[in-house]
Amino acid sequence: MTRHPLQALLLPSVLALMLQGCATAPPATRYFGVVQSVHDTERIETESNKTNAVLGGLAGAAVGSQMGKGRGKTAMTLLGGAAGAAAGSQINAQQVRVRVQVLSVQLPQGQLMNLEVVDGQYQPGQSVMLKQVGNQVSVDLP
Repeated sequence: MTRHPLQALLLPSVLALMLQGCATAPPATRYFGVVQSVHDTERIETESNKTNAVLGGLAGAAVGSQMGKGRGKTAMTLLGGAAGAAAGSQINAQQVRVRVQVLSVQLPQGQLMNLEVVDGQYQPGQSVMLKQVGNQVSVDLP
């Protein structure tokens, strides 16, 4: 039975998405604190081109499927798809300015935690709740 070259790329992607929903997230830890200082600034981020990533992935998979035999052919299809997607995402990528606030938050135990918040509207003296999941910390109003 012959398979279309994209089937080798599609099946692992679908399985990965399905299994991702089965993963359990680490428990969240909540901290409460008071904003001590706020520094408004901007940073430049590169926004990748998602359309070109998809097109690059398809083109890379098509080229990769022409190489190798048996399992090597499948591996080359996957590798070509990944390389094509990575390269395609950088074609016409745009640099955008992102407004951020750097917050210094004092926790009840006296520790200071410095955080960067995108598009924040926080003020010194404001009470906030910090939610930590793994290495990620988010800030919200209590």
